[in-house]
Amino acid sequence: MRIEHIAMVVRPRNPWEAMDLGFRMVRVWWKPVYGAWLAAYLPVIAVITLLGAESHHPWIAICIVWWVKPLLERVPLYVLSRAVFGATPSVAQTLRALPSLLKTAPLWRLLLMRPSPTRSFCLPVVVLEGLTGRMRRARFKVLLKGAYSAATWLTIVCATLELVLASGSYSLMELLLPRTVELRVTPQELFASGFPDWYAWMFYGASVFAYLVIGPLYAAGGFSLYLNRRTLLEGWDIELGFRRMAERLGRHGMRIAAMLLLAFTLGMPPHAVYAAPAPTTYVAKQRIEAILRRPEFSTKKTIETWRYIGKEDTQETQAAPGLAAFFTQLGCGLAWIAKGFLYLALFAAIVWLILYRERWLHWMRGIKPPPKYQPPAQLFGLDIRPESLPENITEAAMEYWRAGDPRAALSLLYRGALSRLAARDGVVLKASDTEGDCLRAATRVLDASNSGYFARLTAAWQMAAYAGRALRTEEGEALCRDFSTHFPVQRGAAA
Repeated sequence: MRIEHIAMVVRPRNPWEAMDLGFRMVRVWWKPVYGAWLAAYLPVIAVITLLGAESHHPWIAICIVWWVKPLLERVPLYVLSRAVFGATPSVAQTLRALPSLLKTAPLWRLLLMRPSPTRSFCLPVVVLEGLTGRMRRARFKVLLKGAYSAATWLTIVCATLELVLASGSYSLMELLLPRTVELRVTPQELFASGFPDWYAWMFYGASVFAYLVIGPLYAAGGFSLYLNRRTLLEGWDIELGFRRMAERLGRHGMRIAAMLLLAFTLGMPPHAVYAAPAPTTYVAKQRIEAILRRPEFSTKKTIETWRYIGKEDTQETQAAPGLAAFFTQLGCGLAWIAKGFLYLALFAAIVWLILYRERWLHWMRGIKPPPKYQPPAQLFGLDIRPESLPENITEAAMEYWRAGDPRAALSLLYRGALSRLAARDGVVLKASDTEGDCLRAATRVLDASNSGYFARLTAAWQMAAYAGRALRTEEGEALCRDFSTHFPVQRGAAA
């Protein structure tokens, strides 16, 4: 690692700026970073997916992908650590170096260090410095002393981004499903034995995609924090400044300086030199402590300023400093004039509202209440008006069912349920709603028992109306009998 070949501006940065620099690295070297990342990531994901498919346990595949992710994060770290110092590796070179990168990743470290909030910050110490044992722990202690909070927040932010991206991907897949398929998954059903595997595989795919996108950014942010911490501790910016100064002086400058020093030494008159007695260790320690107790050594002050880092037209600024000052004063004057006009306009508006209050107060008095909700007459072709339904829906539906017409029976039950939801329970239904919209609106109003019955009725109606599949006889008769229990007729109300 040669500091003079570093491909970025080396200077002390605050932690958030350092993390942003890491994300910028991924943007600059995105081709080698994501190329090597995909080359190492996709085969591992393929093997884990096949194992999960063979065992019929997709949740095991999800846990394994989450567990081995720190191993794969060494790949973008390796690429960035070479690219920063001017030696960007190819995908083939990165894959050839992969066995050496995995030597420092024993199984026990994955088990113990996986939940660490500072994993991406400590990973360069493990992979790049190659320290082990007590030396590694001492190195962690020194580096984390001023960066533990920033490294933890980096983990939290990237984990949140992964969660948002995975949730968005899962929602997108849900939107692409047919409208007849209703995804209603509760937290209690998520890990149940009868939970469909393809729901879990959808979540697995969304999680893998989120890891694929955010993984290199997380590794780059931790690596940039690591570089910034070393810059603060080891003074990389000062060392580079001295090296550039030495390059500017060159050989001739050093020769001239040596000749001047020699001439100055030879030109001094001879005089006696007396050596002062060397102080003891105890006396020297007391003097050092006395100097360090002075106010100038005990005051620490951090000053942050905003500075424009773009191109500056130095010639124009130096040639016309008076013109720049004139325009600055002119802008300040115009700002004060505009501010005065705004205050005058505000004062005039307040006076007008007070003087002419009779003109606008009646507007507020004349506000009419919103019109009373009128339920639609039809929903997706079904007539839900109360007058279009028989008085005893349960008996009428049972007659249809026994006559061998289950579609008519389910249609009557479903129409009766929608009619009473809109007319009696106050559920707001629109003419453009679908069965799924009606079910969601009813769930927000009904209790658990009634909403469960309405969900079963909706599913049975969808299967009969769109798939041509009827329920078994006992299930259909149970729906007919339970209708009056969940949607009873109120006395004095229309059926």
